[in-house]
Amino acid sequence: MFDSTVAYKVGGYDFVGMSAAWKKLCLELPCSDRVVIPPVYATSWIETTIAGEPVLLQVWKGDCPHALRGLPGGIGGEVGIYRRDNARKIPNVLDIPALNDFPAEIRPLVKRVAEEIIRLAIGTAETGTDRWWPFPMPVKMEMRFSHGGRSFFTADPVEGDDKDPVYWLSRWMGYGSYGRYAISELPDIVPLQTVDYTMEFGVAGKWFRWGAPGSAIVAM
Repeated sequence: MFDSTVAYKVGGYDFVGMSAAWKKLCLELPCSDRVVIPPVYATSWIETTIAGEPVLLQVWKGDCPHALRGLPGGIGGEVGIYRRDNARKIPNVLDIPALNDFPAEIRPLVKRVAEEIIRLAIGTAETGTDRWWPFPMPVKMEMRFSHGGRSFFTADPVEGDDKDPVYWLSRWMGYGSYGRYAISELPDIVPLQTVDYTMEFGVAGKWFRWGAPGSAIVAM
């Protein structure tokens, strides 16, 4: 839907991540601690310095509900690089992904409606909260998950440079694949709640670990 995901197959398991087009769209949209789906998809964040820049690293893990085929979701998580800026506003013109997939005569209408829906939804959700905006950097972003000392999966890293900086890494295993993974782990038992996976993530070589929801993110 609107070119929102990229599909991956690793070790016989199906995964998706956010597409470059949606990463570009979301550059113009704020995030906050409200972007969470309790209790299944938890979020946390840590303020740190990357390459001399003060940033906020926000992470999510668990079950991102996969409502429709072609949309993001599944079992996994995300890492995002942000900076605080409550004065910045959502622009009136947004780069709507896959707009050319629509007939030429209705593209202006689709673009206008999509822009209005996005601005209204994000603006309403983020009213009265501290806003964090994407902050692309020429860095390498990495992410991996484990349980009980056993690896769950490692996402392919994304690596930015001065010409093409990065700010977002996401990866989710499909539900069917996750069921097969859980069976393959027997007699070991995977976490009953997917938010209980241990998440480790790295940005520009600085690594952090996030354990149980509610616990603090710690530097490794």
